[in-house]
Amino acid sequence: MRRRLARQRAIQCLFAIDVGHTPPDEAIATAVALEGEEEPERAGVEVWDRSFMEELVRGTLTQRESIDAIIRSHLRGWTLERLAAVDRAILRVALYELLYHEDVPPKVTIDEAVELAKVFGDDASPKFVNGVLSAVAREQGLLPAEAPEQAGEGDGAPPGPSGQSSFAGPPDVVQQPEGMA
Repeated sequence: MRRRLARQRAIQCLFAIDVGHTPPDEAIATAVALEGEEEPERAGVEVWDRSFMEELVRGTLTQRESIDAIIRSHLRGWTLERLAAVDRAILRVALYELLYHEDVPPKVTIDEAVELAKVFGDDASPKFVNGVLSAVAREQGLLPAEAPEQAGEGDGAPPGPSGQSSFAGPPDVVQQPEGMA
């Protein structure tokens, strides 16, 4: 649970930086103030990994251009700027962790991002986040490619931000659903 809380705070920091134009050091300081500077082991209180949170924030910001390019390459009919800011933050943190933290298994990173999308996003966010991250992980050879019969429900495409799967290309491309201009 230490890292889950660190991931949650990292997403909140990136959201504040992206939407509120909060300076990174200020966003991190706010997250630390919320959880406390120290990491005491108190009965019944979840401790957190401050250094992991800071690394996620700073690393994501350092790699943001390449991470955003990866996200853009998996969107069709959508722009990165049109995605919900919280979905952007979740994808950015998870992609940073997926691509630059070999100590964390890819499935753990994806599962954690999906859980955070359930907390912070809308009803469609978990499927959307899972679809994009799974596609990137398969592309990078971090997860095995799915056989067509294992692809699951629907048409094999990750759902778009509206929650609808709209397939018009390979299964790692998210397309804007009709009526969403």
